[in-house]
Formats: sequence, C-alpha cells, structure tokens
Amino acid sequence: MRDNGEGVKRYMFNKLIYLTLGIIIVSLSPHMAFALVGTSATSSNSVLSGSTASIRGETGDIEWVKKATQKYSPDSWNILMQYENLPVEMEGNKKGGWLVSIKKAQATFDLLRNTSGKAEILARMAVNVHCITLTLQRFLVFQHARENKLLMDWERAEAFFYLSPAKSFYVSFPIQSLFPAGRLVPEITDNMKTPLFDEYIRRNSNAQRFGVIGLLEEFHALYFKSKYYLDMLEAYKIAEGSDADGLLEWVRHSTAAMNAFYEFEFFFHEYFLYMKENHAVDYAALKSCRSFVAAYGALRVAYEDLVKEYEDLIRLEMTRLNTSGKAQAGLENNILWVRTASSSKSKGAKVLPQKDKLMPVLNSGRYRTIMPDFPKI
Repeated sequence: MRDNGEGVKRYMFNKLIYLTLGIIIVSLSPHMAFALVGTSATSSNSVLSGSTASIRGETGDIEWVKKATQKYSPDSWNILMQYENLPVEMEGNKKGGWLVSIKKAQATFDLLRNTSGKAEILARMAVNVHCITLTLQRFLVFQHARENKLLMDWERAEAFFYLSPAKSFYVSFPIQSLFPAGRLVPEITDNMKTPLFDEYIRRNSNAQRFGVIGLLEEFHALYFKSKYYLDMLEAYKIAEGSDADGLLEWVRHSTAAMNAFYEFEFFFHEYFLYMKENHAVDYAALKSCRSFVAAYGALRVAYEDLVKEYEDLIRLEMTRLNTSGKAQAGLENNILWVRTASSSKSKGAKVLPQKDKLMPVLNSGRYRTIMPDFPKI
C-alpha cells in the first residue's frame, strides 16, 4: 500500500476549507442584521450524524481505527472529544457591537467516510486530527473570549493554541502589522522550495490573511497530526499483519507530517528575517508580543522533540527486526529498507527527506540576528 497521493490531498484540502469556515452569522445590534453564510450547506442534523456514536454505514475497520486511536493516542482522542463535546453553535461579541456565531460545519468523524482498509483509515484519521485541530482553534478563541469577558476584534489576528491540559496560549496581534506569507514567494529560491511551499506559502488562506499567526495555526495542527502518527505504530503493525510491513507503511504515511517541522521552521525563519529587514517596527512589536513568542517557542520545542522521538523509534524498530531473525532492516541515504527472511527483495520508504536539505541553512548564520528574539521555551 502507498501514500494517499495528490487526489486525496486535494479532497482533504476541500474538506479542510469546509471545516475551518463553518457558518458565521453576524448582526449589528440593534439596527442592522445580515448573514455571512459559509460554503457548507450542512444542517444541524447532519452535523451530528458523524459523531462518536456512529457513522451511517460505518465499517468495522472504521470502528477499529477509532478504538485504536483511543487506546494508542489518548492525546489525539482528547482533541477529537474536545471538538465532539462543543455545542453545534457558539456565540461571541466583537468590538463595534457585533454579535458573531460559529457553527460546526463537519461532524467529528466525517472524514473517515468512504474509506476502506485499516491502514488507509489510519492515514485518514491523521488528516482528521489535523482538520479538527484547526477548527477547534476557532472555537477555543470564542470560548476564551467569553470566559474572560473579552471582545474579539476584527482588526486583530486572534488564535488559541492548546498543547496540553496544563499548557495553552491565547495570541492576539494587529493584522495591519502582519504581511501575507505569499510575499515570501520571490524571496525563496527554487532550490529551497519544499513540498509544502506552494500549499502554505503561496496558497494557504490562513497564512495570507494572518501572516505568521496563520502559519503558526497550521504548524500547531500539523504537530497534532504528527503526534497521532507517532503514537500509532503498533496499530499499523496490526493493520498490516506484521511488524516489518507495519513499520514501512507507518513511515510511508507519516514522514511528510514529520518533514513539516523542518519546512515550517524554514518558513518561520524566512518570515522573521523578511519582517526584520522590511518592516522593522512591526518586527519589534511581534518580538515583544509575549504570547506569540511563548506559543511559538513551546510549539517548536514540542514538535522538535516529537520528531527526535520518531527517529529514535525507527532505529529501535530496526534493531528489533534485525534481532528477531524474521527480517533485516537498514537506513541508508534517508531510505528505510526492510527485507524479510523469506524474500530476496527489499522494500523501502523515505525518512525525513527534507531534513538534510534544510538543516544546513537553518544552522547557518543566515538567521543569527533574529533567533535570539524567538527562543525555544
């Protein structure tokens, strides 16, 4: 089995749009009222149809993946259940007398529909965790504002980053002091453009509207997607029927999410550098925004540690296979290869192919003037 490919990525991108938009109803009290309707036509009844209770026509494999997620990745299950337990609609207040409300545009497990095979559903669940994390961010902004009696502000990029029950960050920063990530397009040479460049620097609506705050929201969601993959190796072994095949399929599905850490570190560094050189006043404001600095520092440390754990786990699994007598495994030029005792042929999977490309520039002196302003926390 292979990774899902471009067709599924486009499908997921469309699903992501539906998840993050929802339906927003806005009114200016008491004299005016109108509605801004998102592209999803999902009704309240259909919103609930894919809840944790059941998905109509749900297969045994989907139910198995849900139970495996709960067992092996409790952090991912917590994210999903936070979203599941939210009301279908949440209201909040914005400056200027605006009443705004956000509705769920998708049910918790809708992305698992029309998927078959345990390994493919595991991969789809990883995308689901990613999408749900992005949507949850929006709801948590509303919740934070309501609990703290704050007025949300049209003129500010407002984001909420949940890391654990003990650690979360609310960030608010003037939109006018940010610039679209697309402004970096001519600044990054062709040889340094990575697989996520077009998706997140050139096209991503979050990163175009909210600049580096939008990039951090995407980074946060990718972290939880990667966390899900890290936790689910044992489930992949069961799904594929052997340790060797499970390891390979797990790496094939997970390496792009792990690669994202290095790609986004490069994007952040380039954004900060461009901002410092071309928007010095805005850069000074951003580096003085304690909530942003803290959120970025904590997220990059958590993500970096996760990727290191991922690499260590691959090496540990290689050792286990080599001592089992059932297979041989090795890692050469970023390719994990495995050959079972009953076969003369090896199977392979790429491991973090972007790391070697990006680490030299990340460790170079190019960013020495900016990184002290954004320390790891």
